[in-house]
Amino acid sequence: MKIDKTLIVILSDYPYNSGEPFFENEISFLSKSFKHIFVYSVMGKKDEMQTRTYPENVECVPLGCSHNRLKYCIKGLFSNHNNFPIINKNIKRLLLNAYIYGRNNEIYRKIKKHIISKNINLRDCVVYSYWLTLGISAIKLKKHIQKKCDYVPFAISRCHRYDLYSDVNKYNYQPLQKETIGLLDCVCSCSDSGTNYLKQLYPDQSKKIITSKLGTKFHELRLHKKESDKKYLVTCSGLRPVKRLDLFAEGFVLASKQNEDIHWVCMGDGEEKNKIIDVINQNSLCDRVTFMGDLSNDDVYKYYEGTDVFCFVNTSSSEGIPVSIMEAISYGIPVIATDVGGSGEIVNSSNGILLSKDCTKEDVSKAILKLCNLNEEDYHRLRLNSRSKWEKEYNADDNYEKWVSILLNKTFE
Repeated sequence: MKIDKTLIVILSDYPYNSGEPFFENEISFLSKSFKHIFVYSVMGKKDEMQTRTYPENVECVPLGCSHNRLKYCIKGLFSNHNNFPIINKNIKRLLLNAYIYGRNNEIYRKIKKHIISKNINLRDCVVYSYWLTLGISAIKLKKHIQKKCDYVPFAISRCHRYDLYSDVNKYNYQPLQKETIGLLDCVCSCSDSGTNYLKQLYPDQSKKIITSKLGTKFHELRLHKKESDKKYLVTCSGLRPVKRLDLFAEGFVLASKQNEDIHWVCMGDGEEKNKIIDVINQNSLCDRVTFMGDLSNDDVYKYYEGTDVFCFVNTSSSEGIPVSIMEAISYGIPVIATDVGGSGEIVNSSNGILLSKDCTKEDVSKAILKLCNLNEEDYHRLRLNSRSKWEKEYNADDNYEKWVSILLNKTFE
């Protein structure tokens, strides 16, 4: 049932391009509970084609902000910083602070301009930043609403990976993170790993730091066909250095020398594609690798529903907690993954193989062959355990119902 309450969401790219594909699962739940939802797409542009659909009570507003570092550094340096001290003894960190603050300040100003021009009633609203690095704009918007409406809205942010861990960013530093968390009402990591990380960094803020898991939609469990000879290994991610698909390619090459039945289906595209193709070509394995390119969520689901996928693989060097793995286990697919971020919360020996973060191509190959050599009973058990893991912890119906309750009732302690 919809409550007469407005939700403001600030995110990066949705519903344009390929940004935040996993938010598509969430928005359908949010729209059933909030009467009005305004989604502000920071990177979205007015003349861009929308790549995703959304419910009728959702209005998406493209802000057209760039990543122009010089522009936002200058803006950040010469603006009123209020509660965000950008000064730092390290000049590189100072400039990062200025960039993040300057960009958030512009995001806030554009949102405020839209709110005023549309005369949006914000007397009863929630301000929600999908990324912690956009949290400053949510804080500024909260203060604006408080001043204009004599009402204090709830300001909350999710956090995932690049907006959370210091070691994934330049100079081992997350700009203005401490101040942002201190001024938000609640910060929700998508994994327990992320929650524990932030609580150790900021123990005085631990009460407002919680885990709120993402989730994927229900799908019928696909049973493995005993008579199937081909073993399809699927990866699904951007082809970027952090995903280490070149490492998987090398492990796949080694495993292919011992098992002629394995076939790699690579979903996604990106800057590393040619590097990966070179590895495959040099080993004459073109006929055993299929590059699918970027796929919509629906196309990924259709593939899982129509193909007997043997295993899903993720060899990232860093993760929040992969939605792609949630999607795979919802179909009862076993998983090979590296123990980074929250991946160890979703993959273990009961539903797959968890590799060391620093695993080698030999380790990847051994994991593939280990699954291939399982007897039918043990392999079937992995499939059932994958599905059970999804049902207990990553079912969108359960997780987003809890999330909506947090947003509406501010019940997170």
